[in-house]
Amino acid sequence: MTVATNQEKLSSSVFRSIVRALKADPRLKEVLGDAIRPQTEWYLNGDPHVKGHVSEVMQYQTWLLMILNLVCALSDWTTAREH
Repeated sequence: MTVATNQEKLSSSVFRSIVRALKADPRLKEVLGDAIRPQTEWYLNGDPHVKGHVSEVMQYQTWLLMILNLVCALSDWTTAREH
């Protein structure tokens, strides 16, 4: 089993692509605002804690994309109800 440190997970292309995709989505910005960033932890000197194994992080990418689609659909639904 390969073990990756938290710093290695933060540096991974999977983690960076997830954060980049979330920050770039205009619908998500509309709902959450411009300050989209991982939550920092004091015990990691301000770095976010990435839970799970690298293979799990790849699975999280799929889940995050599904959640992103759900948030956008909810935003569209809320906007439609307001009009």
